[in-house]
Amino acid sequence: MTGKNKKVNWLCFLILSIYLLIVFSMTLVPYVGEYTYEQHYNLVPFLSIKNYWQSLQYTELINGGKLSMIAFINLFGNIGLLLPYGFLLPLTFPGRITFKRTVKSAFFITLFIEIMQFFFLVSRVADIDDVIFNTISAVIGYILYYIICHKHYKKYKYNKPNGKYFN
Repeated sequence: MTGKNKKVNWLCFLILSIYLLIVFSMTLVPYVGEYTYEQHYNLVPFLSIKNYWQSLQYTELINGGKLSMIAFINLFGNIGLLLPYGFLLPLTFPGRITFKRTVKSAFFITLFIEIMQFFFLVSRVADIDDVIFNTISAVIGYILYYIICHKHYKKYKYNKPNGKYFN
């Protein structure tokens, strides 16, 4: 690896580290708004997605309905939360991070966050749908990485095991 590549990798590592700190601070710091002391977990896949989608349909998001804004943030925020992670992780460690490793690590990061929310944060709801959406988000990020780096495949070919992006 040349000196220029090392600098790029360190820069990507720094960006990835800062990004992960932001993600953890956004998800593991208690919410200071309204607390709900009812059920603080959801183990039924797609239940909260269905509820948020219905909330978006029946309330007017454009008029600033509070419930619909929460639904919008939960639906689309979870889709995009780990997208940068799926892009930055293989970019930071070229040749060592595969598609499977990216997806597994995104799944376990999200699972860790949800378990911490369940046990330690009354102001947050641990939700299986967050795990699903965040993992899909990382997959989208990796696909973007693949598309962008595939254009320059010959340049990256020697940094990948067997010249493969997906393993």
